Amino acid sequence: MGLVGDEIAPSDSWATSAGVRASMRGNKGRDTRPERRLRSLLHQRGLRYRVSTRPVPELRRTADIVFPRARVAVFVDGCYWHGCPDHHRVSTKNSEFWRDKIAENKRRDAETTHALEERGGRCCGVGNTRIQPVWRTSWSASSGAPPRHRIEPGTRMPEIPVPQEIKDSVVGELYRRLDKLDWDEVPAREKTAYYTDWVDDPAIGGELADYYTAEGMRVWLKDGPLKEYARALEGFGSYARYATRRLTPPDDFIPRMLGSSWALVPNSVGEKPMHCLVQAGERRRYVCWAKSRNFRDLVWAAVNKAITSSERPLMVVYTKSGSEVTQRTRRLHERLAEHCALDLAYTERSLTPVPQA
Repeated sequence: MGLVGDEIAPSDSWATSAGVRASMRGNKGRDTRPERRLRSLLHQRGLRYRVSTRPVPELRRTADIVFPRARVAVFVDGCYWHGCPDHHRVSTKNSEFWRDKIAENKRRDAETTHALEERGGRCCGVGNTRIQPVWRTSWSASSGAPPRHRIEPGTRMPEIPVPQEIKDSVVGELYRRLDKLDWDEVPAREKTAYYTDWVDDPAIGGELADYYTAEGMRVWLKDGPLKEYARALEGFGSYARYATRRLTPPDDFIPRMLGSSWALVPNSVGEKPMHCLVQAGERRRYVCWAKSRNFRDLVWAAVNKAITSSERPLMVVYTKSGSEVTQRTRRLHERLAEHCALDLAYTERSLTPVPQA
């Protein structure tokens, strides 16, 4: 029995030999080694995607990797089959057939790119000679980038902005959970575990998977909605609109401490720390408030105001329902306030539902 390469290919085959025919027939349509290598690199970086699917259902084109929400289609192109300008070698046998075959493949590639661009997107081609980590590629017909964008070795692709509807969904769900947890009171050590859970959660991490790596999600969550949560509860900042509950406002708790004759001066509420002006007749006072852990911010703000104010500033340390400041901490606060000639009070604030528009 001879080797496959020694056999003659069937007369109706375009292959020059049985060996070539066997090799070509052995090429997989999906799950090739370069594809699996690329998917592994993407998965290691926390990205989630679909495999061997149509970017646009009605378009008869199948991409090797698809990020549906980010509208990114990745094609792992064989250098020979797609006429790679760096690695393609012209066949010396049956050259006319292969020239036409490769030309048709390139025409189809260009047609696919055009079809996706017409639908508001762009496809991304990766040669299989050297698979590099792929992060993101912007999907925008107006980006001015060439069709079938080639990812050069070592290139880090730009981040894709999270669509507003995805951000609204994720932050809204996150804030609902923070309300139930009383997030401000959760110890820092326990918060780390929550970050991990949220990255793996379909309603949070699952929605962000097309736009961030797992570590990127953690950074986005911590530096964005979580960092802004306390301000949102006060009705401040760009994330305030996501808060489902708000802390009772100063015009609710200040009269309880100073008396009903004191009223909030319109448009005087500010932040860093939270503060306002209150007035009773001709008298005006500066009032600032925060939790016990931010007491130093209150002292610094109140001392600065005391320099130019005829009335002693009032520092308010608040707690939420069910929590309290220890006696030891209170004594420390009182000594500092007395030393700096500042007034000090304690109050309890509750979270109330935000009225639906």
